[in-house]
Amino acid sequence: MIRFLDFFLSILFLIFLSPLFILILILNYLLNKKIFYNSYRIGLNGKKFKLIKFITINNEEFLKLGIFLRRTSLDELPQLINIVKGEMSLVGPRPYPIENFKNIRIDNFNLRHSIKPGLTGLAQIEFKGHKRSIEEKILIDLKMIDEFNILLYFKIIFLTPGVLIKRYFYNKSGKTL
Repeated sequence: MIRFLDFFLSILFLIFLSPLFILILILNYLLNKKIFYNSYRIGLNGKKFKLIKFITINNEEFLKLGIFLRRTSLDELPQLINIVKGEMSLVGPRPYPIENFKNIRIDNFNLRHSIKPGLTGLAQIEFKGHKRSIEEKILIDLKMIDEFNILLYFKIIFLTPGVLIKRYFYNKSGKTL
């Protein structure tokens, strides 16, 4: 059921957002000569996959367009392709870079990989306006996995746009919150 919803909704979002997707693609190419950033992440059952994002940083510096893309989370749009491919879900724990997990010492941490990583999740909608540690976000992810059901899936999807607007005003730098 969730896989069908992920596929169907992602296709709808890609169609609906295709003018914006194409505009960002063109602007990124014209301004930066690069379009996408690919990074290996850990997905379902610990399997690695290549996450797709619009490029926002080059040589440790934010690109002109990159700050806007990060503040609005539009840099995440290409992950809809990851969802269509079945590597991600619309809702699940965010797929952090592999190097972020080297020093994590949280009980039941591996449960995080018992469901597909998501474009959004409970840790994203529980944003309180300040930067949180990765450990805090992981504990919220584990809570989401424990309580996961179809109602929570739709609640997270429904609440995400409002949180993105809130984060836009808090996140002047474009850095991760």
